Amino acid sequence: MNAPKGRSDCAGLSDPRLGNLINPRKKVTLTRNSTQISAATALVQLLTEHPELSEHLTWSISRTSPVLVGYIHDGGMRVLADCADFLGGSIRAGVEHGSSAERLRQHVLTARWRDVPVEIIVSVPVRSLAVAA
Repeated sequence: MNAPKGRSDCAGLSDPRLGNLINPRKKVTLTRNSTQISAATALVQLLTEHPELSEHLTWSISRTSPVLVGYIHDGGMRVLADCADFLGGSIRAGVEHGSSAERLRQHVLTARWRDVPVEIIVSVPVRSLAVAA
């Protein structure tokens, strides 16, 4: 099928109502998404070198900053300490949350991996921290 003169087969994608958001002739640059691309690349490298992390953490990449965030769902403080061993950085106690019957304290490892900021977060019962001390 031939498109009318002056129009491409993808003419509907450059609809003026879309503000040229999907214009096939418009050059795509990575500067706008470079922070997410950097974080995504760092995550791929991190999980390639430390595949065991995918068993214990769920990962997220921020839309607004290049921070790679890992949420520990299995292994608690032991996994956080293991992450600190190879990532470096520092662990700080964060906020407490939860009901009066079950208070949780968040702990955050802040580090860098391949020049990308990384935060790894775990919430553990305050009661278990007292027993461990």
